[in-house]
Amino acid sequence: MKKIKRWEILTIGCLTRNKFWGEPKEEGVRECLATSSVICTGEANIVVDPSMDPESFGQVLFNRSGLRPGDIDLVYCTHLHGDHFAGIELFEKADWYMASGDCEVFKQDEDNRELLRKRMKPAGDFLIPDRVHTVFLPGHTPGLSGLLFQGPEGRVLASGDCIMTKDFFLNREGYYFDKDGEENRRSIEKAAQLAGIIIPGHGNYFISGAYR
Repeated sequence: MKKIKRWEILTIGCLTRNKFWGEPKEEGVRECLATSSVICTGEANIVVDPSMDPESFGQVLFNRSGLRPGDIDLVYCTHLHGDHFAGIELFEKADWYMASGDCEVFKQDEDNRELLRKRMKPAGDFLIPDRVHTVFLPGHTPGLSGLLFQGPEGRVLASGDCIMTKDFFLNREGYYFDKDGEENRRSIEKAAQLAGIIIPGHGNYFISGAYR
């Protein structure tokens, strides 16, 4: 796997409630926000999980990376939950991809806007050959897939909601509405062996300690 040029966190996400902070799962205490990032390979610029409304996200993109929406070539959504593609329509010129296992379900859901169902494409094993690989991490949803790449600092995995935050990673636990909790635990273990840096679904990036 060849090293990419750079990557940046765009939004640091948060959960509606976090049991590791003593918050009950029955009731949310804040708004949900997914973590979003940008990967600049040198050949292409990729936004992962655009998490805010298009107007707000465009400003965040520029503030955090110096890039404008027209500079983005690909948008990748790790799974089919709406907080992970809230700002995708900002990127009119980009190709839109979703984890292949979730994309077909997404396209069949008539509650999703027609434009999204029409333009969303299933991602293959490589988003960018030799640079950015998709990694199957099921459990939170049946088809969730993260992105693995070699950053300047080491190997990085954008895990989506396979790993919600560092607390969930350290405790090897998924979220309360995972489709399959045991499968998600296995995916967390897989993620821990793949990358030294984890970009979780709803928190800041952290060092996994398992791989450099």
